[in-house]
Amino acid sequence: MKRKIALTIFIVLTLSLAAAFLPACNKTPKYTVSDIYKSHAQESGFTSATKILDFPEGVKPYGGKSSKINYANAYLPSVNCLVVQKTDGSKLLGLYDLKGKEVLPINFTEISVKQGYILAREQGGNVILAGPNGEVVLSATPKDSGYEIKNAKGETLALSLNFDTSNDMSLLIRPMSAKYVAVRTNVQKVAFVGADGQIVAATEYEGNMSEFKTVDDYVVRSFTENSLPTVCVYRIGEKAVVSGGRIVAATEDAVLNVTYVGGNNFYCAEMVKLAKSSASDETAEEDYDYIDLSGNKCKISIFGFNAKTGEKKTMSDEMIFSSIVNGYYEEESGIEISKYLNDGFSYVSVGLVKTDGKKTQFEAFIIDENFNVVASMTTEYGKFNPSADGTAYRDMLIEYSGGIGIGVTNEKGPLAVYDRNGKCVLFKDDASYSKISFGGGVVTALKTAADGTARYVAYGLDGSEIVGFEQGFTALTKFVGGYAVGVAKNYSSSTDCLIVAADGKVYPSQTYASKSTYFYCPGAQVSKNSEGKFGLLSVAEIPVLLVDYVADNVILTNYDGGVVIYYTEIGGAYSAYLLNGGTQG
Repeated sequence: MKRKIALTIFIVLTLSLAAAFLPACNKTPKYTVSDIYKSHAQESGFTSATKILDFPEGVKPYGGKSSKINYANAYLPSVNCLVVQKTDGSKLLGLYDLKGKEVLPINFTEISVKQGYILAREQGGNVILAGPNGEVVLSATPKDSGYEIKNAKGETLALSLNFDTSNDMSLLIRPMSAKYVAVRTNVQKVAFVGADGQIVAATEYEGNMSEFKTVDDYVVRSFTENSLPTVCVYRIGEKAVVSGGRIVAATEDAVLNVTYVGGNNFYCAEMVKLAKSSASDETAEEDYDYIDLSGNKCKISIFGFNAKTGEKKTMSDEMIFSSIVNGYYEEESGIEISKYLNDGFSYVSVGLVKTDGKKTQFEAFIIDENFNVVASMTTEYGKFNPSADGTAYRDMLIEYSGGIGIGVTNEKGPLAVYDRNGKCVLFKDDASYSKISFGGGVVTALKTAADGTARYVAYGLDGSEIVGFEQGFTALTKFVGGYAVGVAKNYSSSTDCLIVAADGKVYPSQTYASKSTYFYCPGAQVSKNSEGKFGLLSVAEIPVLLVDYVADNVILTNYDGGVVIYYTEIGGAYSAYLLNGGTQG
């Protein structure tokens, strides 16, 4: 959501709300910033590169499906493996670990990673599910009109009939979490398998694979029955729903949201849109509960459900959590929420608060697993106006590294930087800011002026300008090891790609460019010497080589704490290196 609104200089993460606004408890627990937000170490510059393996003759890293080769596609950080293929042009894939050990042979047409498991399809059609070390947990072999699914002991778990072998593998075997895997046992039946490869209590559930989700030790099935939206909550290994765990909407046009927030608790909301609010609308006041942001009159019923005790507790509709995101729903939401929030907290990306009668305003919250609001986007409910100067506003998702937090909720908006206590230590609202990052004591952001011109800028935490808008940087990495690499069109040097030190001094760069594209990453630069050979340089110790110049390509992944680079030697053999660099708290 694009908003240009002022930000309060002080952020209070422990709110004292009126009883009418508290959905669950009489007293909100007090949390510190470190209780709510995850803290990450800050990257330092690369100091060396260690060769981790020489690929066997005829083997190379996977370059992706498109014609534009990018060996970054080969590295799977969640299992710390490299996808490899043969150099003969065949499209079969395999897996190596970072010590060069074969995890999967080069005999697979598809390889993917879900929930820490490796899911792969062999050339002959067999599907396997394996752990990070390649140890097979489940295997599915084509049989009759479907698949026979076995565990590592060779025990047959299921015969999944009428399954098209060209279908998505995850419709047959789908990792649901680190603890449980769903397997399709028949057209309308699904079972859950533990990490040991055994079906949990030999329990099968009616329904299609896409209807199920696991959260902690519960199975949640969302489906339609007799035209009514329905949700059933089971305890893993039990066939009957938990007490109170069958939730059915009252009408077929209702929207039923049942979201798990941890601690055995589900937030349940049933909403029905009635009509647009207008002068001619004669919907009686008592026939609707609120007016949404689009002007629809709506009825809503909200309650909290504890799957352990079976207790249901009616909640006030003064605050409505329309969209809740937490670690259980990362895949569906596309938000890597576990990067920002600790376990036990959820981000309400779309919330509504009643203001004038039954009208509502947009809000955003952080809530705990008991539905307590521990942070809100505005500090005063009912007084939020996106166009009014001075409106209290703060980010809900904050990425902390090195004790400094960067707001990541906005696509564009004010620049806000927080300390480890949640206090805003740097704030700028003179323009629209996006792509904000922090490293080496420097805040980097893309600043968009009123005329639409966008340039990268950098500031110290004291607000001092390190890279100004007028310098014309059209690209700039975060500062790692005291330096950043960027492109500035306003410079008349022999190269437009420059290295910027944390004190603002600018140096020429040896960064390689091809067709106006520069190849670099935080803390390193790809370069090409006068002989046409490629290598990798440290920006912190210019021009110290991290690896010898080589004869073909150097490709590297984005920085994730363990960057793997690949290159082709003169003899045609591929090697993999791990870039070494420390971290600072």
